[in-house]
Amino acid sequence: MLVVGLLSICLVAQVSYANIATPSRVVALSPKGIEFAVPDSPGISLVAFHYNINKRLPRVKAGQWNYDVTRKTGNEWVHRNTAVSIRNGDTVYYWVFAIKNGGGYHLTDQKWTVGGAPSTGTGGGGSVIPQPGVSKVVFLENFDAGSVDTKVWKYDVSGWGGGNGEFQAYTPDKRTTYIKDGKLVILPKLTEDLLGNNFYQNEEFDFKKRYGTCTQDHNQGCKKPAKYLPMMSGRISTIAAWRYGRFTIRAKMPRGDWLWPAIWLLPKDWFYGTWPKSGEIDIVETRGNRAYGDIGIQSIGSTLHWGLYGDNQWGRTHGSVKANSEVWGQQFHDYVLDWDANGMKFTVDGRKMFQVSTGDGYCRKAGYQNCGAWKERDAPFNKPFYIILNVAVGGTGGFFPDGVVGNKPWKNSDGWNGAINFYNARNQWLKTWDGEEAAMQVDYVKVEKN
Repeated sequence: MLVVGLLSICLVAQVSYANIATPSRVVALSPKGIEFAVPDSPGISLVAFHYNINKRLPRVKAGQWNYDVTRKTGNEWVHRNTAVSIRNGDTVYYWVFAIKNGGGYHLTDQKWTVGGAPSTGTGGGGSVIPQPGVSKVVFLENFDAGSVDTKVWKYDVSGWGGGNGEFQAYTPDKRTTYIKDGKLVILPKLTEDLLGNNFYQNEEFDFKKRYGTCTQDHNQGCKKPAKYLPMMSGRISTIAAWRYGRFTIRAKMPRGDWLWPAIWLLPKDWFYGTWPKSGEIDIVETRGNRAYGDIGIQSIGSTLHWGLYGDNQWGRTHGSVKANSEVWGQQFHDYVLDWDANGMKFTVDGRKMFQVSTGDGYCRKAGYQNCGAWKERDAPFNKPFYIILNVAVGGTGGFFPDGVVGNKPWKNSDGWNGAINFYNARNQWLKTWDGEEAAMQVDYVKVEKN
């Protein structure tokens, strides 16, 4: 590694629990940037760096910049950020959190003045979790294996359309869902490119026959003419499920027309009944289009879907944010859900997307006179939910509304023929898909609980 013009410091390690999370160096890079490094020791599985520039960072606040490092570099856990500018005299306020053998260790209230002597501040003591306000990691998927671990994840195998008239078949095909360079890649591809034009034009997509299973038969999801499924993609979900916690997914959104990536949760047991009675939690969704009004890849959103009487109250629980200076598909971002009985908060890189307080309960939010089975105030969001990662394509359900500038090649009133009209316009939209830039890429998935 070549670094020119470094301003560096070395921090003296203390013989204490905090030593586990103590950086061996904090380095200002030239022409701009900062680098932290924590020495490896047996049992460390994650090191998180949170920091501000010239703004105090009390205890374990998120910070202007916050990054989880889930893979070591040599014998160190290194974080490098070349997007931040720091100069002599600037003060870096930071704290570090490390997970070792399932326990958490933190070093808080640290600061360093660039070009000056190091200061270890008041320290944080490196207390071992569990303790109030500090979480224990109960799930961490780094995608270090050569393929998707089917002991941890299960594939959706169906062409039912997700309830939205989507145009893809979800399969376990390793050409659309695979691990590369320690990241999960979900990359939709034309069905005819994978299974042949004759199959696409003339044959039936029989999921049970081809893959030995089908996970959803609704809307002819297990057996459908292939011409209504012009795309193949991937959708995987965790076998485990959780009630409450912090859910962090570091991911890069895909860029390309009519791509619909989603990171979301569904209820494990559907305790309160069919959708949306048992709820749905959408951590982040977006549209891959670069030019689709102002609702393309420059905008991301979070949503709760819920309702007791055939209604969907999502309009009461939705928020979206625009990118500051880029589109969401240019680099990786940390998408976080904080969820407990009192509500939920959705953030991206520490920036709030949406927050809802349980208050008197979701039943009262909707104005229902009869709360039915929702007897607890945070119902239906008081049961275990599992995580889903997928990339859909198109659909007639309204996520891609008609009438928006962007040359949409189908109408939402087209029904199944919408998929054919979409396919027939492939020379128009396929050129906006640039290799793996059209994929959703996931660096890691982490679940923490107090």
